[in-house]
Amino acid sequence: MPRRIRLAFCLALLTSIVAPASAEVVFRYSGDSLPAAAKPPWKLASGTAQESLVDGRWVIGRPADFARGYQFAPARQRRERQTHEVSFRWMSTASDSHAADGVWFTFAGRRLRLFPLRLADGESVLLTGTANGCVLSEPACRVRLPGELGFRADRLNQYRVRWTTNRENDYPFQLAINGKPVGELPGETIGGHNWRIGFEARAGNHELDDIQWSILTTGSPIPDPDAAHARRQLERGRRQLFLDDAIIASREGVSRQLHQPRKFAGNPVLRAADKPWQTFRAQVYGTVLYFPEERLFKMWYLAAPRFPWEEPGKKDGRTVCPNFQFTAYAESKDAVHWRLPSLGLVNYDGSTDNNICKLATECAEGIAVVYDAQATNPDRRYKAFYWEHSVPYQGSPVKTIHGMSVAFSRDGKLWREHPQNPVIDQSSDSGQQAFWDPDRKVFRALGRFGAGGRRVAMSTSKDFSRWSPSRLVIAADAEDGAGVQIYGMGTTFYEGCFIGLPWMYHQGSTEQIDVELAISRDCVNWRRVADRGVFIPNGKPGEWDAGMIFTASQPLQTVGDRIFIYYTGIQGNHVYNIRKLAQPGDGDYEQHRRRGTASIGLATIRRDGFVSMRAGAREGNLVTREFTWPADRQLHVNCDASLVDSGRLEVDVLAPDLKPIIASTTIRGDKSSHRVQFDAKQPSGRRVRLRFRLASADLYSFWFE
Repeated sequence: MPRRIRLAFCLALLTSIVAPASAEVVFRYSGDSLPAAAKPPWKLASGTAQESLVDGRWVIGRPADFARGYQFAPARQRRERQTHEVSFRWMSTASDSHAADGVWFTFAGRRLRLFPLRLADGESVLLTGTANGCVLSEPACRVRLPGELGFRADRLNQYRVRWTTNRENDYPFQLAINGKPVGELPGETIGGHNWRIGFEARAGNHELDDIQWSILTTGSPIPDPDAAHARRQLERGRRQLFLDDAIIASREGVSRQLHQPRKFAGNPVLRAADKPWQTFRAQVYGTVLYFPEERLFKMWYLAAPRFPWEEPGKKDGRTVCPNFQFTAYAESKDAVHWRLPSLGLVNYDGSTDNNICKLATECAEGIAVVYDAQATNPDRRYKAFYWEHSVPYQGSPVKTIHGMSVAFSRDGKLWREHPQNPVIDQSSDSGQQAFWDPDRKVFRALGRFGAGGRRVAMSTSKDFSRWSPSRLVIAADAEDGAGVQIYGMGTTFYEGCFIGLPWMYHQGSTEQIDVELAISRDCVNWRRVADRGVFIPNGKPGEWDAGMIFTASQPLQTVGDRIFIYYTGIQGNHVYNIRKLAQPGDGDYEQHRRRGTASIGLATIRRDGFVSMRAGAREGNLVTREFTWPADRQLHVNCDASLVDSGRLEVDVLAPDLKPIIASTTIRGDKSSHRVQFDAKQPSGRRVRLRFRLASADLYSFWFE
């Protein structure tokens, strides 16, 4: 008789991460209703499958991009020396994972993935997830199984995984199969505070049963690193935004509101058709920087002369492929009108009258430029990080190279390649990011190199020449839906945090790329912002940016009380990149060419204006965590209390125990930088909290100066 299937979900499991608990707590699914009908139900994340119950087991047949999982309450408070155990029974007839995740579970920034396979030759293997995926072709994914185990993937095996948390959040996972120890698996560091369990498959038949998650010890609390970071930034005078909850102790009647930047009505500001060496692409797989001392914007962008199937061109007398990628330079005093100076450095099709920089021997893609004002050697003031790759055409390239490279320059136009290129022996077919982290005194670079597909990895360097091994830092997940990938991510160090603009590629559906928001306080653990709302949307059908959008390196350039964001727009979606829609001479060729051409546009937003904490007509309030009021500094706010005539904001200063100390006068109107006035002396040097009371208003940020 089939066992009764039950899903017991203890409330203590939800609270054990945020409050001490002495009892063991258990999540268990074993039973006689499908996960979709359980209470609470397992959510279908993507795809389809034939789900049924056979002999008290959950059976999954004919999966097609199928993923189902359950998300617990966020693990807001990590604990060290806390032991977890996940156990389950699983039978799989799959002969390849097809890059699916199998059984996976994540806890407060750590993840383990397992997938048993029965290969065509009868051998059974077990895969685990790595930075390069959970795939058969990656040797590091194969788990070494003891010979005496007699493992067969297509039999129902009992898996048990146990781990004990630590302060560094880098613990291994101990695996046992059918009661026999297998060894330790490294797992993955993925960032965030999510706590999930789930299953994903694209082939084979599977049976799952007796899924159980136990917490065996309570452990001791680890201070929230994000809250500690927010407090330090606030006390040193940096603005505190509301992209995450790090500074928030409580809120009532206010919600996080996403604000999209305003696109310039005259976009694009730099058009592909402006010059013959960029008729295919004028694209900010590049960088735009503002130089306040010169009151000048400087742009380095990718210029490609012709579509891949058109006639080739010549660079310095050498025949190169049609879409050979140059690095071009432009500058502007008003952010809108751009001058393309004649640099006289590169001979393109018989003339040096162009704005092409002297950079790289082969194709240099995705150039990220860093201006290092502190460089003691003036020849290294400008630093470039890019993917250089050989593209043979009618003969061999000058040199064979496929890796991340760097170069240096005195003026940002004539560059000297590093003799040890490539500095990272990995490729990144996308736009790169590079910038200086002043808090940790390192350069950071982000791109696809080492990420294992359309995901983002990071490397660091103290001298811009020797770089650390790359590590995966952000990727799309089940919440994004089937086929969604992160094509790249514009990244800026902003007010002590890292703000990311991930390019979300909707493969298999619209094939479009739009832009969202993400935040990190260490550039490793990233959180998506405002429920993954679209920050820079595609244009309307037929508009120049209707299909795809990519942002520049260091995309947020602050000038006064505005932020300038430069981005590439393409009318067509990603399909134009994977098949030739028309050939020269076809009647509709020019139409398809226009759809695939990349140009550069501008969007702007108020300073700190990415999200606000908004209250409606009824007053809401937000209370901060406690911090020390910086000595002899005044509180400032960035707010808009002009939504209606009665809009207002008031600030109460509280003791750590929430007792009132002083109160502010009422703030009205739209104030991008307003010094708050109080009814008594400000508590300089004291431990305090702030309570913001607002109605019909947006609060963007607060700081001390």
